[in-house]
Amino acid sequence: MEITVCDCFDDDDDDVTDKVLMTPEMIKRMRSIEHSLPGQPVPSETWAIFLGEASGSLPWGYLERLMRCRQIAGDWSRHMRIFRPHQRARTSLSCL
Repeated sequence: MEITVCDCFDDDDDDVTDKVLMTPEMIKRMRSIEHSLPGQPVPSETWAIFLGEASGSLPWGYLERLMRCRQIAGDWSRHMRIFRPHQRARTSLSCL
């Protein structure tokens, strides 16, 4: 029997952070990394569940592989605009 993880969750637990982090660029990077890893590739149906485009359960091995790709793709905070350092406006002083 294969162990799977269900995507079912309570709507109150919906984490906006995950949605912010899964940008098209991040997904493209993850797919590229996953393609380069040795072993059986993750089927497109499993990618759809992982990305929230479909409902279902994820085989544990595929989930571990996808989470590893996400980790390799970069630090999550680096991809969140709200955590990017803001540039300070240049100021000048005038003596009168």
